[in-house]
Amino acid sequence: MTETIMEESIADDLPDPGRAATRREPERRSAMVVPELGPKIAELRTQRRLSMAELGRRAGVDTSMISRLEASERGATREVIERIADALAVSPPDRNALLVAAGYLTVEAARILDDPDLSRLSTLLNDPALTTADRELLVSYVRLALNHAAALGYRVPGFESTPLPVTARR
Repeated sequence: MTETIMEESIADDLPDPGRAATRREPERRSAMVVPELGPKIAELRTQRRLSMAELGRRAGVDTSMISRLEASERGATREVIERIADALAVSPPDRNALLVAAGYLTVEAARILDDPDLSRLSTLLNDPALTTADRELLVSYVRLALNHAAALGYRVPGFESTPLPVTARR
C-alpha cells in the first residue's frame, strides 16, 4: 500500500459563511491517505441514507472533505474519524472498522475491542480502582487460559507456557 502525506489545503482553513456558528476548528495535522478508508465511509454513509453534505454538517467538516475522503484523495486525523463515526452513529465494531481502515487501529486490537468479554476485561484491568492484588489475580487467570490453550496444542504468539504455581494445581 502506498502511503501519501496530504497537507490540509488553505481553503479548508477559511471560514465558510454558510456554516453554523458551532463549526469546529479544522484539523491542522497531516494524515495518511489510506485507500480502505474512503469506501468504508461511503458504505456507512449510504447505509444511513445520508448525503455527503449532511454527514459533513453532522461531523463538523466541509462537504469537500467528506468527498475527498470517500475518493481516497486525502487522509483524516483520528479526531476527524471519531467525529465522522459519531455523526454516523455507528456501532462499536463499525467505529473500530473505520479506525482500522484509517490506520489508527490494528486488526488485532479491533478484534479484542469487538469482543464484549475481552473489552470488559481490558476496561477492568485498566480501572484505577482495581487493587494491585486483584489485578494480579485477574492476570493470573488470563495466563491460566493461555497455558490451557498452549496445552491443547494451540500456538499462542508471544507466550511461553509457564508452569502454574503450586497453589493453582489440583
